[in-house]
Amino acid sequence: MIKQVIVIRKDLNMRKGKMCAQTAHASMKVLLDKMDFDTKTVKDENGKRDMPVIRHFLDDNTLLWLADKFTKIVASCDSKEELVYLYTKAKKAKLPCAIIEDSGQTEFKEVCPECEGDGIMNYEANSFMYKCRTCKGIRKINKPTLTAVAIGPAQEEDIDKITGYLKLL
Repeated sequence: MIKQVIVIRKDLNMRKGKMCAQTAHASMKVLLDKMDFDTKTVKDENGKRDMPVIRHFLDDNTLLWLADKFTKIVASCDSKEELVYLYTKAKKAKLPCAIIEDSGQTEFKEVCPECEGDGIMNYEANSFMYKCRTCKGIRKINKPTLTAVAIGPAQEEDIDKITGYLKLL
């Protein structure tokens, strides 16, 4: 059987909607990474809009997976290190894979290093207090975070060598 396994980090305590979005991003990225957007365009079916030409480089497993049920399994891991380990193992095994780094705009934040979470700065040139230039006074900044990895589509036995020990989400 051909399948794809998507692994999501449990340690981040993401909201359910965020988790679903990250798993979808990982699954899609495997396919998008196999596509090339050409600089040429063609007219759409109505002859009105220019549409980009997309070349795809899909292997036999991916084509069979897309023609069938495109089986996906979602599992979880406990850390960034484990997620990177799984991705590295898949790469070494030459399996299609993608890792997702969330930009941190909605969920993953950290204390601003410039104002140390105060939101204001007292610049030495004068005694005026200004909003911090880095965080603009909100005290936190986006923290890019690795959230998910997709492995496959590939043969089940090849993926299971890497992900077989993981718990289903």
